[in-house]
Amino acid sequence: MPPQAPGPPIHAPSTQEQPPQLFPPAPPPEPPAAPPPITVILDPAHGGPDSGAHGDLSEEGAAEKDLVLAIALGMRRELERQGIRVILTRQNDAAVSMNDRAAVANALGAGYFVSLHVGSTGEANTAQTYSFGTPHGSAPPAFVPRPAGIEAVRWDDAQAGYAIASRRLAELLQVELAQKLPRSSDVPQFAEVRQLRVVAHPAVAIELSRVEQANPESLQKTAAPLAAALVKAIAAYRQPLEGKP
Repeated sequence: MPPQAPGPPIHAPSTQEQPPQLFPPAPPPEPPAAPPPITVILDPAHGGPDSGAHGDLSEEGAAEKDLVLAIALGMRRELERQGIRVILTRQNDAAVSMNDRAAVANALGAGYFVSLHVGSTGEANTAQTYSFGTPHGSAPPAFVPRPAGIEAVRWDDAQAGYAIASRRLAELLQVELAQKLPRSSDVPQFAEVRQLRVVAHPAVAIELSRVEQANPESLQKTAAPLAAALVKAIAAYRQPLEGKP
């Protein structure tokens, strides 16, 4: 009888048993939640019967209210492309009170308020940033004393707690504007602008020059550099907070 071919090798059972699995494997860590979008409140000044400055000091010239609205709409397009949420205090030729504009901003949990103006003086296509304060002095006190037991802040004192933050944002923004719009100053100024005083956010005003120039449409082209400057300024403003609880 011919010899049979050897079968597959037989392995002895392992003497080491696997320990029972007491707990299911931990699920993979969830990715960190995306931070909330940055919110910018753009405030085109004037509107309705309040035309602001005029190009030739008459009703026939370019009106500040129209220029700042066009600039704000252009800035909104640029900012939204970069994922920034934009709120406008007016979107057409409407008369909106200062308190109503502030109410739009103050109803938001967080944001950056930027009021847009076009001046009647200054070198063409330059920009100046302002934070709230006395023109020949400095910012108001960071906190306004309140009577004991009263937690509410007066409407006209809404900016008091943000004076330092607003000044810092103005400084960062003015540096960027000096690069984007040559011949602009690199130092912001203080101004007692009531529109800033009643806002409970970091708040600045930008005044472009100037409404009298022969080609006011060129002012509208500043929307892109203004938006770019604002994005960089906000990024620099937020940078020290990154990584902190």
